[in-house]
Amino acid sequence: MQALLRTKFQLRPPPMNDMYNDLLQIDPKVIITTNYDELIEKNFDHYSGGASSHSIRTQISKSLLSDLRSPVRSIVKLHGCITDIDNIVLDRRSFFKAQAENIGFFDIIRSLMSVNTVLFLGYSMSDPDIQLILENTNMSSSSSNPHYALVQKFEHPAIKVANSQTYNTLFLEYPTGDHGKFPIALNQLREQVKQVRLDRGIS
Repeated sequence: MQALLRTKFQLRPPPMNDMYNDLLQIDPKVIITTNYDELIEKNFDHYSGGASSHSIRTQISKSLLSDLRSPVRSIVKLHGCITDIDNIVLDRRSFFKAQAENIGFFDIIRSLMSVNTVLFLGYSMSDPDIQLILENTNMSSSSSNPHYALVQKFEHPAIKVANSQTYNTLFLEYPTGDHGKFPIALNQLREQVKQVRLDRGIS
């Protein structure tokens, strides 16, 4: 099993993609991912010329709160990282175990999703762990300001409405299978963020 996971997720050399450069330039303080691979951090190192200073935190990390209260940028791997296979979350049972053993970490994740507007990229909203966090957050502290998600077009408008109401998320759809729209949208977002920062005098 470990050899299979390494073959699939620990790619050498890791593929480079301009989308990660756009994400790096947008400069979010916290990136949360359910992926095991190292694509984000390796691409950030590449496009920053080795200057990227993002910390990598997994569900067993004890220093996430310290990072959030500091200038550090963090990549949070909710299901673990391929560099630590023994602690990877593979199913609902292991996710339950991870939550039970790292209550503080998941309290922080729930807090982040409660007090911040989250932008979901490359995520289908199908992960039950994220669904549960969003559902609980929406039930306990609803907000008129939604999260946002760039996703493929839903099969039926009713599914979109149900998901939007359940997760308090506004879905920005692109045509099914037309993944070429995704990097274009991300690049446009990068330029818009850059312009807003210029307008506000933020370097």
